[in-house]
Amino acid sequence: MTDDRLDLSSLPRELAPPPGLDRRIARELRQQGLLRNRRPLFAWLAAAAAAAVIAGVLWSARPAPPPSARYILLLYESPQFQGGNREEYGKWARQMAPLIAGGEELGSSDVFAVAGSNTRVPDATPRLAGYFLLAAGDDASATRVARACPHLQHGGAVVLRKIVQ
Repeated sequence: MTDDRLDLSSLPRELAPPPGLDRRIARELRQQGLLRNRRPLFAWLAAAAAAAVIAGVLWSARPAPPPSARYILLLYESPQFQGGNREEYGKWARQMAPLIAGGEELGSSDVFAVAGSNTRVPDATPRLAGYFLLAAGDDASATRVARACPHLQHGGAVVLRKIVQ
């Protein structure tokens, strides 16, 4: 499951129009002959209405920011693991939406340490098989999602860790 969306969560939820936007809109309307100077109140109201329409269009066209991941759910397989399937895990993840922010199955090939480092290659069992990123707002919600994970039904183990932000 790859997610190519941009993280827009740091953008403000309410945007004020830039300073002077109403004057620029009124000037443009005057240049196009759609606004005359003899009605200054009307010009101000037209500019304000145009600014509101533009702001509304820009606001509604903005994609909703994806939830930020606050927890990671690590899936481990031991020799007792009986195996699940992607379809089952995908169905579970859709049922847990929007608390599941993403996840991936990890390859079953060997783990390699970076050459030249003193890093020891971890033992093969239990093997880290995949993960899910959770956008749960609190420990209780994250724990509820972890307990419902189908990985547990197949003899796997799950580890829930909070992501430091």
